[in-house]
Amino acid sequence: MIRRSPADVGAQAPAEETSTAPAAGEVAAPRPFGGRRSTGAAGDAEAHVTRGPSASGSEDDEAGRKEGDNGSAPLLLRAEGLIKRYATGPRRLFGPRQYVEAVRGISLHVRAGETLALVGESGCGKSSLARLLLGLTPPDAGSIELLGAPLRAGSGPGLRRLRRFVQPIFQDPLAALNPRHPVGLAVREGLDIHVPEMPLEQRKARALSLLARVGLSASHADRLPHELSGGQRQRVVIARALAVEPRLLIADEPTSALDGSVQAQVLNLLAEIREEHALGMLFISHDLRVVAHVADRVAVMYLGRIVEEGPVERIMRAPVHPYTRALLEATPRGRGAPAAFTRLEGEPPSPLNPPAGCAFHPRCPLRRSLDAGAAATCARVAPDVRMIHGDPGHRAACPPAAEAGRLMP
Repeated sequence: MIRRSPADVGAQAPAEETSTAPAAGEVAAPRPFGGRRSTGAAGDAEAHVTRGPSASGSEDDEAGRKEGDNGSAPLLLRAEGLIKRYATGPRRLFGPRQYVEAVRGISLHVRAGETLALVGESGCGKSSLARLLLGLTPPDAGSIELLGAPLRAGSGPGLRRLRRFVQPIFQDPLAALNPRHPVGLAVREGLDIHVPEMPLEQRKARALSLLARVGLSASHADRLPHELSGGQRQRVVIARALAVEPRLLIADEPTSALDGSVQAQVLNLLAEIREEHALGMLFISHDLRVVAHVADRVAVMYLGRIVEEGPVERIMRAPVHPYTRALLEATPRGRGAPAAFTRLEGEPPSPLNPPAGCAFHPRCPLRRSLDAGAAATCARVAPDVRMIHGDPGHRAACPPAAEAGRLMP
């Protein structure tokens, strides 16, 4: 798979974009697929709409340089200090109501043309974070900016204008599609909502062109979701996400329910589309083998927090946090690969009652090698994510491992 750097794709941002959000009633024009300006029906529709907000700007570039990634690529998404709590069970007559903190102070960013992979075991808060970033659920604390504009969950024309620029690809395509709608209508629905001024025939033609782009024929447009295979349904979901020309895709384990050969086809399709349109992507997965092939950067989550973040090559070759190392060692490898394996003690803690200090310390294999003072600090103080070896692009929330240089050989 050939990937271009964020700098390469960022340089292709449309020159006519502006730094302000569209006025009420205006939406951004769909860009033609394949990188060329269309002369057909879909291309003619651009006269009916205006461009949306730009993700570029000197402040974003400076922030990118501070965060250690390529500041020349436009910043699409920035989240700072996100917290999300959910009430558990009915309200009790006596005593406080219990809450589970699914997302605990997460900050991240995604630039044009790059894929940030979010990995972690089931129940660590990956899907809850995705719902926050899509504007489906409001955070209890923190902020989200999409293309430089604040994203607030709820309703209204402002949210609708922004929401078209971030589109989801869900894990279960059968549940994501209306069972009573032909898939051609499902793909066209986003255009009906966001670009109603486009003539109906042009919207239909664009839906067919999108289906063709993801490898489906025009005959599939009249079929219902249950009449398609799992891989075909996921292609329909991808086409639907692309219909309104988003700038950012949030893919929540898009291949986990597919066979291995179909997984490869869908992953290759996502990579091609990202390259063509300089899309940013948040790719949520628990399969590190997939992440190694599709991601530019990786963020590892444990119990609602990001414990390590960095370039995919560095995370896969030299992880710092002991949890990241345990995940990599638990990944199935080919015959003849080293059989090293770090056994984690105990069970994952309950999100209802997370441990004090570092949430991973009850299971951490480094505890035995720490002195009493360092072990007590881990059990008492929640560590901040800090730079590793002075590299702002690689950060981890484990001071003992970072200071000792405990890197995977």
